[in-house]
Amino acid sequence: MANNRQFLYEDVAQSVTCMINDGTLSPGDKAPSLRMLGKQLNVSVATIMQAYEELEKNGLLKARPQSGFYVQASAPLPDSAPRWRSTQAAARKVQIGAHMNEVLASARVPGVLNLAIANPATELLPVKALNRSLKRVCSARATEALSYAPIEGMPELRSSIARRSIHLEHPVNPDSVLITTGATEALSLCLRAVAKAGDIIAVESPAYFGVLQMIESLGMLALEIDTDPVDGLRPDALETVVEREQIAAVVSVGTFNNPTGSVVPRAAREQIVTLLAEHNIPLIEDDIYGELYLGQQKPLPYKAFDKTGQVMTCSGFSKTIAPGYRVGWIVADRYLPELKDLKLISSSSTPTLTQMTMADFLADGRYDRHLTRLRRACREQLQVTRRAVQTHFPVGTRISEPTGGYVLWIQLPRGMDANQLYRDAIAENISITPGALFSSTGKFRNFLRLCAGQPFSDEIARGIQRLGQLAERQRTLKNPIQ
Repeated sequence: MANNRQFLYEDVAQSVTCMINDGTLSPGDKAPSLRMLGKQLNVSVATIMQAYEELEKNGLLKARPQSGFYVQASAPLPDSAPRWRSTQAAARKVQIGAHMNEVLASARVPGVLNLAIANPATELLPVKALNRSLKRVCSARATEALSYAPIEGMPELRSSIARRSIHLEHPVNPDSVLITTGATEALSLCLRAVAKAGDIIAVESPAYFGVLQMIESLGMLALEIDTDPVDGLRPDALETVVEREQIAAVVSVGTFNNPTGSVVPRAAREQIVTLLAEHNIPLIEDDIYGELYLGQQKPLPYKAFDKTGQVMTCSGFSKTIAPGYRVGWIVADRYLPELKDLKLISSSSTPTLTQMTMADFLADGRYDRHLTRLRRACREQLQVTRRAVQTHFPVGTRISEPTGGYVLWIQLPRGMDANQLYRDAIAENISITPGALFSSTGKFRNFLRLCAGQPFSDEIARGIQRLGQLAERQRTLKNPIQ
């Protein structure tokens, strides 16, 4: 019973933290009353009180006598959060492709413990339910499934994706949805629709290495924008850059950033969209982790604040349902004609059979039931993986505390080299992603990303323990006098 009580209050604390991080609760706002939140979450007032006391201890809430709990006017970073220096980088060519390919290839070698690639474990995927959908499609629409799909995608899938935005003030129109062969193609199409070789693309720092590699392959230049470890892309830093440089587009993972796990607050999102609209700069939003929120509600996407059509939102099902199906999409308005033209010459259309199967799976609520289970698993996996790192890594290691997704951003003590740790680890069949891959400038050499998409196991526990030993050995060799 005690363990259940502890899990409940931690769950409540996580939900309120998410509300603060995504801007639902702003600094100075009164937190929901104990009774109201208890009724909403179906837990006792005592559990809510325990959660609020924990949040007050962590500096997120402040109790006021006879008044209740309020969000701190300036919520501090968690003591263990990674930190990095603000810098003013210049636009530059990206040269990470060869290193990235090496890291990804090594992670896929049989027998290697994969802590590098951000995929959900197969045992967390709805395999049986998807197979039933596949069988229904093959039985009822076999001939149609063998034909090319429309360039923009199957109508039933586009409608299903649009319906998932029904909670927004301005829900997505199915006509604004373009189905792509995964979110990677979606991001690539967006970049090609608004920029050409030699153009400057503003990215977050750190940035998802897949976007950096696209910029590299397209001959564009990357300009890194300072981010906050918890609140992500900073409007003030972005404003400084757009006033100074000729920016062709901005790419942002506003919800559960990869690799930091940060969430851009609601007010900041609105500022960013407004700023870019004033400068007529397109915003490419990577929302691939958006459904993996650990709180009570999904943070609003940048697209929710778009009044001019300059936001293109990219997402897909690879992180939640079926990485191998390669079904993604773009929600766009102004740039939709260019995107369709590029889709036609890139891949003509996304495979019909997988589109039909996904549409069938989305039709009756199975996806939401699956997401509920997946979010619960992600929460548990993040928590236990994070604890293992805290236990085994060198003193002074910092680690993110994301409120969604399943990646952890780890900062090793100053002077340590995550590239060397990667080489030492892969020699022992453990794969990680070194932090230098998340920058075009060579920053983040003492950072690494670990993925917690797999259920925690004895093998993972031993792997993290060994990583900690390798890191400690490196630290000792660099600082032999203790």
